[in-house]
Amino acid sequence: MARARSRANALGRLLGASARAVYALDERRQIVYCNAACAALVGLTPEQLIGQRCDYQVVGTGTAPADVACSLCPPPEAWAGRLTASVVAVLHVSGELIPRQAELMWLGGDEVNGLGMVVALSSSAADPACADDAASEAAALHLRLAQLRRQYLADWPLDELVGVSLPIQRARDQVALAARGRTRVVIQGPAGSGREHIARLLHRRQSMPELVEPLVPLWCPLLDAELTQSTVADLVRQYGERASGGEPSAPPMPTLLLLEVDQLSPAAQAELAGFFDLPGFELHTIATSQESLLRLAAQDRFRADLAHVLSTLVIEVPPLAARPHDIPLLCQCLVERFNAKGGRQLSGFTAEALDELAVYQWPENVDELAEVVESACEAADGPFVEASQLPDKIRWALQAAAHPRREEPSIILEQFLEAIEKELIERALKRSKGNKTKAARLLGVSRARLHRRVEHFGLLT
Repeated sequence: MARARSRANALGRLLGASARAVYALDERRQIVYCNAACAALVGLTPEQLIGQRCDYQVVGTGTAPADVACSLCPPPEAWAGRLTASVVAVLHVSGELIPRQAELMWLGGDEVNGLGMVVALSSSAADPACADDAASEAAALHLRLAQLRRQYLADWPLDELVGVSLPIQRARDQVALAARGRTRVVIQGPAGSGREHIARLLHRRQSMPELVEPLVPLWCPLLDAELTQSTVADLVRQYGERASGGEPSAPPMPTLLLLEVDQLSPAAQAELAGFFDLPGFELHTIATSQESLLRLAAQDRFRADLAHVLSTLVIEVPPLAARPHDIPLLCQCLVERFNAKGGRQLSGFTAEALDELAVYQWPENVDELAEVVESACEAADGPFVEASQLPDKIRWALQAAAHPRREEPSIILEQFLEAIEKELIERALKRSKGNKTKAARLLGVSRARLHRRVEHFGLLT
């Protein structure tokens, strides 16, 4: 460590007066040197940066020195000496994103007194194309993810809301609207799409700034009328006791998190609906549902008054198959979540791997994608996840898509029998040389019936 510090001091004397932002990392990705221009670029002092570890990840909303340091991390393939130029999505302590082109000099780690890399940032805007093809695509996704985090996801650091497709943009807008007030919300979408994660974060945003009231989750498929009545009545009683006791800081009524509310039994629906009519308090709910409650009510499959009360605002979370263009960005997000553990670092997926992931239909949505990415990251043996390192089911899906199953033709009995009848009549007429009387005798039917069938089939004799 003393020798590394000596080398950093030598760098300081050499680069301290440079107008370019320059910093150095050791083999553990810790910042061991940054010049005044680098510190000024991020709005911190050199002392605040030196010693911070860089992981290749886009941070959520933080602007602490550790978060700023992560934004300075060069792509992981640079640590193998494979990259001399790339993009660094620099984060200012104010929260501003400052993408910069970077020149990278790999020094070989322990071979040069513990120093791993020197990075020099340009004063011009970043261009992901400055690296090779594989690196540039991953760098572009990394930069796009950083921009998305700062512009749209500052208050909603959820992987499920990452994307640029119209369906997920609409979902983000609906979540932001629901967070503006204490509104009853139904979060509607397929299993595995992150509805419960969104509901819990939404609850924190809807709560009073000085106090987050309790959130009581109820698994609706298991609720009968008695359990619904006793659970909600107990909450009402506790709230009433605090309110009647004159507590000046008594919190509001706890929020009910109704999970899979579309599977609530009719008897339990009736019990729950009754609580919304009780005077003196407002029962607040956030619900998740796979189907639209209003559509179910229109089909007489859900209690109409309860459906309208719960659905003050509906957030529609799209299935992953409906937004395939978001898959590369989601994969990059999940790779960087893997990097945040602080161990082995990955740059992203190869184009071939992303192509294979785009073919898969994702029946379990973002939850399934997260499992696949985690497995692929564990299997990766280089800076990029290769197509060969994806789980077998992804390759099987690709093979199935390339060779779709041939559908068996359906047999419509009436059409099949008519075709046979027409062929037999044609044969009989041919054998009788057009004599309908003889043809009728051959077929065992009357001449009148044969005449009607000949006209039906349009046979000329």
